[in-house]
Order: sequence, then C-alpha cells, then structure tokens
Amino acid sequence: MPGLWTCPTCHAQFATPNQWHSCLRKELDAHFTGRPDAFVLIFDEITRLFDGLGGYRIRSVPSAIIFKRKSSFAALKFQKKAVIVEWMTNRLIDDDERISRTLQTSASKYAHVVKITHPDEVDETLRAYLEEAYRIAPPF
Repeated sequence: MPGLWTCPTCHAQFATPNQWHSCLRKELDAHFTGRPDAFVLIFDEITRLFDGLGGYRIRSVPSAIIFKRKSSFAALKFQKKAVIVEWMTNRLIDDDERISRTLQTSASKYAHVVKITHPDEVDETLRAYLEEAYRIAPPF
C-alpha cells in the first residue's frame, strides 16, 4: 500500500518507517487452542463490529491479535481465563471502572485496557470505544 513502510524481513506494513515490531507470526486459530470457547465468541463479536465499519487487517503475532488500518487501533491478548482488550483513543477515558489500565502513548493518544471473560461483555459501551478507535485510525 502506498505510504506504508514494509519490513524487508516479514513484509508487515506500518505507517512509520523502521517501526519496531516482532517479525514472528502465530496462526490465528492457535490463540484459541486450549482456551475457553467464550474467547472465540469474544473475537467474533469484535470482528463483526469492525466488519461493519469497513476495511481493516488482522496481524496475528505470538502475544496478540492486532487490528490495523494504516496503524494499529486495537488488540486482543489472551490469558488463561480472560481476554485483554486494548484500544487507542485521542482522549483519556477515566470514568469507566472496567478500564484496568490507561497509558498515554503520545501527546494526544491513549491506550486503554479492559479484561473480559464473556462475549456479553462486548457491550454497547465497549463497542463504542472500539468503534472510536477504528474511526480515529488513519485509513489505508
């Protein structure tokens, strides 16, 4: 894609030239092996949301499933009993008790984290956060 830097080793594409990343990949299905069935349903709920919004790519690496437009806007990380949902915004969200961690990644970007165990937790509020993350990520 024009305007994206392509890693010469793994051919992953990034908005920033020489972007730090791991060239290692992991099969998407391998994230769910030995995990609760609810984890697949959580993934399905989130991808269904993004499918309805437009184009995006998935990059599956050993530590996460990353959702990308020109840049990454959300990720899923898997623990034994929970899915960690991370997303980026241009604002601090400090009024949702489910958010277990927030990290300011630049002057105008914040990463937010929630831990969920059931697809019902991909509720209207979390969907709105994820949609916001999708919309602020630059398109391809």
